[in-house]
Amino acid sequence: MTIAVVIIGVFTGLAAILLIGLPLLRAQSDEMREVELDEVELEEIEREKVFAALSDIEYDYRMNKLSEEDYQELKARLAKKAVEFIKEEEEAEATTGPNLEDEIEAEVAAELGKPDPEPSGPAAKAGGYCLHCGAKLANSDQRFCQSCGGKLA
Repeated sequence: MTIAVVIIGVFTGLAAILLIGLPLLRAQSDEMREVELDEVELEEIEREKVFAALSDIEYDYRMNKLSEEDYQELKARLAKKAVEFIKEEEEAEATTGPNLEDEIEAEVAAELGKPDPEPSGPAAKAGGYCLHCGAKLANSDQRFCQSCGGKLA
């Protein structure tokens, strides 16, 4: 019976050490991950900090937590950094060629350029116009006119 108590005590002690030690080890690995950030990620973090600080000083000024002169000084300094970030981003976009938005626009334009499939349905039989009021129909599958409510076929 005493051997079982010793084994249980050892396992309980090891479990306690692991539960206490794991968060400490994770804190070190988080610090290591932070150090491993590349230059682009660090610049993005700095950019976010600048824009957040601009927002914060604006809020603090409106809540009368900052004096006019402090607000103007901080705003000028941070606005200068923000403009630098925006210019760098614009220069990077100009040198990288077409971006994802341009590619999407090109695909949409190509898709829109394809001829539509042959229309069918009551509206197609009516030639795309209401037989009762002459209104242009929204789509070829309509059974009733959106203007006058007349039945198409």
